[in-house]
Amino acid sequence: MAVSVSASGSQLVVVATEHTLKADTASGCYELHVDAAAMIAGDTIEIRLKENVLAAGTVRAALYATFAGAIAEPNIKVLGPAAFDQGVTATLKQTAGTARTYPWKLLRVP
Repeated sequence: MAVSVSASGSQLVVVATEHTLKADTASGCYELHVDAAAMIAGDTIEIRLKENVLAAGTVRAALYATFAGAIAEPNIKVLGPAAFDQGVTATLKQTAGTARTYPWKLLRVP
């Protein structure tokens, strides 16, 4: 079973804006990793993996997690793994606090 990086980067957020990190059309098992070490008291982030259930469907959240405040170890937040047959969209949204930069990667197992 080979794991590959579908995409990676750093996202400087705009507070209250949902940022699409990657929309991947390949089927597979995905995990989203976000480094939240920069968060402090008052910060809140939401991470999501979204899919459309049918090929002609609407993209909606399938997995969701929220994290608030200064993050103690583990600093890297992981969402998934989950299988997606229509591809996946990974998003990050900071809903409170001061805008920060979050390193991230989206992993895929074909």
